[in-house]
Amino acid sequence: MLPAGPLWKCLEITPVYPTKNKIKLYYRHALECLQAILRNPLLSNFIAFGPVRIFETAARLMRIYTEWMSGERAWLMQVHS
Repeated sequence: MLPAGPLWKCLEITPVYPTKNKIKLYYRHALECLQAILRNPLLSNFIAFGPVRIFETAARLMRIYTEWMSGERAWLMQVHS
């Protein structure tokens, strides 16, 4: 019932020096992973695209910093772009 995620890919690496076993690199395409995360309805409420300011009370006397998007640097970057 869950949507399928990105498929694993395998790349066989040939090293400069011989090895007893073949070296295989298993990976997923980064763009496909990002698309799967953004399309997932279970995660839609947890993804932020813009900076936020969270305050302890409605009087806005004390600010709460919970993650990078609630910090001043995120706001400064938003202003300059």
